[in-house]
Amino acid sequence: MNKLSFEEIIKKDRLKMYVHIESSPEQLISSYMDVLSKFSPNGQKLFDNLIFAGMGSSATAAFVVCEWLREKTSIPIYVIKKHILPNFVSTKTLAIIVSKSGETVETIKAFKDALKRKAEVICVSCGGTLEKLALKNNVKHIRTKSTPFSRTTTFTLIGALIAAMEKILGLKDVKKEIKQSYDNTRKLVREIGVHVPIEENYMKRYAEKLKDKRIHILTTPKMHAVGVRLLQQLNENSKIGAYYGSLPDALHNYIMQKRGEKDILVVIKSSLEDEFMTLALREFIRMTRCEILEITGFGGVYLSQILTAMLKSDYLSFYLALALGVDPSQTPAIAEVRKVMRERFPLNVFSRSPKNRLKGEAKG
Repeated sequence: MNKLSFEEIIKKDRLKMYVHIESSPEQLISSYMDVLSKFSPNGQKLFDNLIFAGMGSSATAAFVVCEWLREKTSIPIYVIKKHILPNFVSTKTLAIIVSKSGETVETIKAFKDALKRKAEVICVSCGGTLEKLALKNNVKHIRTKSTPFSRTTTFTLIGALIAAMEKILGLKDVKKEIKQSYDNTRKLVREIGVHVPIEENYMKRYAEKLKDKRIHILTTPKMHAVGVRLLQQLNENSKIGAYYGSLPDALHNYIMQKRGEKDILVVIKSSLEDEFMTLALREFIRMTRCEILEITGFGGVYLSQILTAMLKSDYLSFYLALALGVDPSQTPAIAEVRKVMRERFPLNVFSRSPKNRLKGEAKG
């Protein structure tokens, strides 16, 4: 029996996660165009730094946009995956608070912290408590569409964040990058989507190779966000762990890890790597004595490189779950921990405005 045939996939994937993975290109462009047409920043302002605060898949979306932005602006940019913000956050900080559900305890605490520090705050969510808090505190809120799973809403959040950054920072030619990224990810769905049989689908064959192996992930700096994404998707979708390293630092530590017949190295790279990174990658592979699989981003712009590699990774973890006989949609441990956290730290505790903030002081 072929567990990765379309007929078997729809039997095992009871909540139809595959539908939302395959709609990733449409999520990207639809969300981008929607926010671009509706969002208006508070005029052009100068900031000393820019932070994105979020957890899980929301932080992944922020991480992708952060990496993309670093090639377009000289403003220091950070992704914060904690409930307390760094000490440098101040009135000269633009804080983008991201939560798919709008109910993430850590993110709401970060929102409250940003208000205390009187940073310029913008919130992004599909609604929830975060939206209510933003409205109550006169903070701009960008509402996005949702899917049943946080991890299949990532392309929606990426599109929304890019549109917001385009307007806030006055970026040029972004629409062309979005269009190329859409075209290339759409092409990818046709090549490795669930309807494509395993004989013609290299990502399904990759999944079959991974199911009995210890997985090691190696990325180049351009693909660091994708490497983290794959690691998290293997946890959530496939219910397995993996090792992770990123070049060039991996040449100074990760390269020494013993690997053999039971190990497999997944290399995530861009097709636009420079000479230095090409050599670093070649040397790491030369010293690695195990089977190697490559996930390569493609396209003429960096955004397309990231998103095509990320979509490949999403398919890989999804197919691996099914090859292992696991339901990729279920995450009971995460749900249980969230329940405990919300009982201990009720979200309504955060609905009161900070004591040291004057009514109407927040801008947005």
